[in-house]
Amino acid sequence: MSSGANHVSLLFTGSIRNALKMMLEDSHQPIFGEATRMQLPSIERADFLEYLDFQFEATGKPAEEQALNHLLNLTRSHPRSTQQLAWETWANTPDGQLVTLEAVIGAHDRLVQTIERSEFASVLNVLASGDEGEVNEVRALQLLADRGGDTITSRPLASLYGFSSHSRVRPALVRLQGRGLVDERDGSWYIVDPLFNEWLRRSSPLADRPLLSEPEES
Repeated sequence: MSSGANHVSLLFTGSIRNALKMMLEDSHQPIFGEATRMQLPSIERADFLEYLDFQFEATGKPAEEQALNHLLNLTRSHPRSTQQLAWETWANTPDGQLVTLEAVIGAHDRLVQTIERSEFASVLNVLASGDEGEVNEVRALQLLADRGGDTITSRPLASLYGFSSHSRVRPALVRLQGRGLVDERDGSWYIVDPLFNEWLRRSSPLADRPLLSEPEES
């Protein structure tokens, strides 16, 4: 792989994510520096709506506008989750029938329930049985799912979710970002997969618990 080399073949084994991490993070690997980390812009909602409308119509199952809007609300226009939910909805709508709001809601419920048996649940179980840092990652995931990512430095929130200090929340989120589970955009943290986010929220005993007021600085 030296300068000027031609016809070099590389065989990657394992996950695509690990190969990308070698390119980005491990300076001891021969492919380090061969890739750049970028955050792609969000797909404009109007464009996504038009695309979905066309695809449903073209396959003989036209969709109600209300159904399409709700679909994108549920997935936050995340490309993979939108594809999953759109397919689940389409597959469970009879040929020639309208794709309805009820069909989208039902499809979403089925997909969220499958998280229990997915790789997300496996990762969560491994973290929950790990050291304090890994348990903090579970706490951070639950905090994001329940409360959103705009107030992660709140002392009452950190205390409610079991952190020994609010200063431990951000490092846990950074580690989760390295795992590809969370990300940050415009200063706000969020769980990347909205289906995983909804599964966490539904199973949380803390989602609706009120917070004590944060003490004022004296």
